[in-house]
Amino acid sequence: ISTLPNALCHFKADFSKHYDYDVSNLSLFLYYRSPSSHSYYLVFLVSGLKAVISSFILAPQSLSDEMLYDLIARMIAQGEIFFGTSSYLSSYPPGYQSVLSISHLFFSDRSLIYHIELIINAFLSSMLIFPSFFLLKRYCSVIVSLAGALTIPVCSVILAPSFLLMSENLFTLVFLLACWGLCSTLSRDEPGFIDILTGLLIIF
Repeated sequence: ISTLPNALCHFKADFSKHYDYDVSNLSLFLYYRSPSSHSYYLVFLVSGLKAVISSFILAPQSLSDEMLYDLIARMIAQGEIFFGTSSYLSSYPPGYQSVLSISHLFFSDRSLIYHIELIINAFLSSMLIFPSFFLLKRYCSVIVSLAGALTIPVCSVILAPSFLLMSENLFTLVFLLACWGLCSTLSRDEPGFIDILTGLLIIF
């Protein structure tokens, strides 16, 4: 126990020397608590707040588009979109609707299905915190990375589609994941699974 203060001092000096980062008390706490774990807390916090707000939305706000997304999601859940003939696929690729179709598998009440779809939206748009945090952490300090990762999913451009059935909720997440994968791929000398995953994200 008597050697603990000296050990902490050596840890701070060694960390600052190798990472060129001034370890304040808050920064040391964030680093010791594994900074990536804080991004999980932020995702649950932001998605929970969005889900609470979406519970006050009683009906679709962009009626025509949201009805089509919901219709395609229901057709995917019933197996009609792939095993039948549909003209919707040319204008509305089924990636986002495939995620929404989960709500149609377990429930039949239309109002409940709509609110579950909004909760899925809240989770998808909040997942932006993960790629945002890891991208920022490559160039910024831990505190700046967490602040930036929290700012991105709550800015107006990202926040507005969270309460609408729109494919932007999934597209923005896939785009940021692809950017993160590209940065990771270009910084590696040997190919790996991340390269294949990045390619699939770009194709998607």
